[in-house]
Amino acid sequence: MCRVCANICQSGLSLLLILPPLEANAETKLTRPILGGRDHASVSASGFAAEDDEAGRTERHSATLIALANSKASMATESRQIIYASAPTPVSMTDYWFDIANLDHFWVRRRFDVFKRMAGALIQGAAQVVEIGCGNGLVQRGVEDCYGIPVAGFDLTEHALERNISRSSPLYYYDIHQRAPEFRARFDIVLLMDVLEHIADQAAFLQSIKYHMTVDGALVVNVPAHQFLYSHYDHSVGHYRRYSVRSLKEVAEQNGFFMHSFSYWGAPLLPLLLLRKAVVRLHRSERSVVSSGFDPGSRLMNLLCGILANCEMIPQSLGGTSLIAVLKVAGGANECRS
Repeated sequence: MCRVCANICQSGLSLLLILPPLEANAETKLTRPILGGRDHASVSASGFAAEDDEAGRTERHSATLIALANSKASMATESRQIIYASAPTPVSMTDYWFDIANLDHFWVRRRFDVFKRMAGALIQGAAQVVEIGCGNGLVQRGVEDCYGIPVAGFDLTEHALERNISRSSPLYYYDIHQRAPEFRARFDIVLLMDVLEHIADQAAFLQSIKYHMTVDGALVVNVPAHQFLYSHYDHSVGHYRRYSVRSLKEVAEQNGFFMHSFSYWGAPLLPLLLLRKAVVRLHRSERSVVSSGFDPGSRLMNLLCGILANCEMIPQSLGGTSLIAVLKVAGGANECRS
C-alpha cells in the first residue's frame, strides 16, 4: 500500500511555460518542462528576445517535438515544469522517504488534518502561499484540493521535485539563502512542514525565510517532537534534532518571530515511536531503517494506525510525536501574542 509511488500521472503534455505573476522589473528564470530527465539550463527573460532568431526557433521547436515523443513513450512520468533558480546544493534528507510517503499514508493524512485545524483560516485568506521544502508535493496537493489555491514550492531535493504530485503549483529548485529580489516580501503565508529539523543553522534559515515574508505574514511550522524520541531513524532521514514547545519558541524569538499558536499532535502514536526507536537499531542500511521506521507495511496496518492517530483533541499541549505552530513576525501590525 505505502509502497505505491506518490507520483500521480496526468494524461497529456503541457508545452506551455507557466509562471506565477512576478514583479514587473524582475528577471525571471525559465526552464523547459522536466520530462523524466534533468535540465539545468536557465536563460534570462530579458535577453531571450534578442537570441530568438530563426535558428533558435528551429532548435526549440525540435526540442519540443523530442520532448513530446519522449513523454508519449513513457507515460509513467508526469510532465512537470521545474524552475531552476539556484545551483545544485546538498541537503540533509534521504530520498527513500519520498518513495514511501504518499497521500494515503496515515501520518500524511493526520498531519494535513491537524494543519487544517491550526492554519486553515490563514490559508483561506492568503494572497500568496509558498512551501519551503515542498518535497513531493503532499501538502501542496492537499491545499490545492481543499482550498483551491496554488502553493509555490521551493526545494533543493531534485528527486522529490521530479515526483511532485501538485496539480497547479509552480515548482522551484531554489535556495532561500540566495534571496532572489523577485521573492522579497512576496508571501503572506510560508509553510515549513517537517523541514526545520533538517537544518543545521536554524538562525540563518529563519532569517532567510523572513526575507520572503510580508511583514504581517505567518509561518506555519511542523516539526518532530521531544528529543527523548530521537532515534536511528531520525539520524537516517537527516534530522538534527526534535523539538519541544519551549525549544521551538526560543529559536523563533531569537530570530524575530513570536509563537502565535501551537499544538502537539500524534500523542496516541507515542508507544509506536518508542517501539520504533528499539526496532530500527536492528537495521543497518539507510533504506531499511527508513522503511522499517515509516512504512506501515500493509493496508490494514495503515488503516489501524490512522484510526489510532485520530484519537486526540486538537489543539493540545500535553505532548505528542509532532508539534505544529503558527509563527508571526515580531513587531508586525497584527502582532497578538497568545
